[in-house]
Amino acid sequence: MPLIYNLKEELDVILPKATDVKIAVALAKYTAFNNLRNLIKPSIPQSYILGIDLPTDYEVFETLFKEKVNSRVYIYTDKVFHPKVYILELGKTLTAYISSANLTDAGFVRNEEVTYKTENDEEIKNLIEWYNQLYNESNIIDENFLKKYKERNKDKKIEDAENKRTFFINGLKNEFGKSHYKDMDEYLREQEIDITKFNYSDQFFKLEHYLAFEDHKIKNVKFNDERHAVVQKFLELHEAIYNQFKSYSLNSLNAHYKPRYITSLFDFAQTDPRALTSIWLHYGKSKKELDMFEDPNEKRELRRYNDNNEDDQGSFINHIRIQCYLRKNCFGISLFIGKPNGSLWDRDNLRKILKNTEDRKKLLDILRELNGDYWINYYWPNTEEKYLFIHKSTEEQIIKFLQIDDDGSYFSIGKEFSPDNFLISTKNISQTILKEFQLLYPLYELIKKNI
Repeated sequence: MPLIYNLKEELDVILPKATDVKIAVALAKYTAFNNLRNLIKPSIPQSYILGIDLPTDYEVFETLFKEKVNSRVYIYTDKVFHPKVYILELGKTLTAYISSANLTDAGFVRNEEVTYKTENDEEIKNLIEWYNQLYNESNIIDENFLKKYKERNKDKKIEDAENKRTFFINGLKNEFGKSHYKDMDEYLREQEIDITKFNYSDQFFKLEHYLAFEDHKIKNVKFNDERHAVVQKFLELHEAIYNQFKSYSLNSLNAHYKPRYITSLFDFAQTDPRALTSIWLHYGKSKKELDMFEDPNEKRELRRYNDNNEDDQGSFINHIRIQCYLRKNCFGISLFIGKPNGSLWDRDNLRKILKNTEDRKKLLDILRELNGDYWINYYWPNTEEKYLFIHKSTEEQIIKFLQIDDDGSYFSIGKEFSPDNFLISTKNISQTILKEFQLLYPLYELIKKNI
């Protein structure tokens, strides 16, 4: 077993060679943190997850915020954050350290510590998946958090150091904390975030792509060029991922056969009066599959592929799809079951599944395979929106929520990523989409109506 007894000596040698750094530690002190960052090339991707259960220096959080480094703070009311994990990429090779040593001078130099070093790709890939999940569940370090952290750290009302620390931690957890499984996406929806403060240097989508969906632009043809730039980015993604569908077993997931409809429309003149609040890249049934459907109301053969007519139930957009999308403050991936009065066959098929004991169990099993960030969403335009977070809910709650569908809402199952999330960086976004599509695909296959 490759054991390291002085982590500092090891990192002093290897960090200057690193091409990507990920660190999750319970405690970070500014001196050790600053010394470590001085070893890392400023140009390479780096990210951090830090805790508050131990007294991480305010200056560490402040530096990460000011320098726009991809970072999160783990604050859960029912969990203590205690890992010490260092994951490094060196060109095409991976190295990870699972340690007893926090990012402090004591942990690196003075204490008796031990670290397990691994260069096993499978072990490290599992570690990276754990890290990515943790990062996505944790809180953004923003001005509000910094202000409260600084204020509570200086509170003099409690003299006893241990009691003062308990008071400090509990106060922050009451203010910012989440119960386990309450995900980052809900946190983003609850708060007004300033996306202009994120660091976009490593991100696939840049600030200007999100700003294309500012409120004053979504019903204005003058901003078509900005939205067209988002479409071009999605077409770039399509080229990167579509030829990999077979290797991810996405065998019956198809792009629209007409190139102009591979993504959604960007020209407000073509969607007026509907506001353009997002752009998406979507995949669903083949032309051959769609040609098999009849209008369930009029019992007649439909006009084939009339995507200019949204009332045409045979069109691509009136059937279940898997998609990724961009809107003004996030990137999302979802199983889009249907828009208002759309996907009538698929929605009816879901109702049949919910009534059948065996099929209902299969549906619940698939939903449980989705990670803790996934929600079920209904949105009735101009009236109401409802969310259910899958991993926070019982099976009975999930079934009852799925039974709400009345065909009149936008209906989807998905997750969202904040703009600075490294899972949607230029380097990672294609693999992130493919892996999430792979998770959603069994659900797509189960719910979609076949003829």
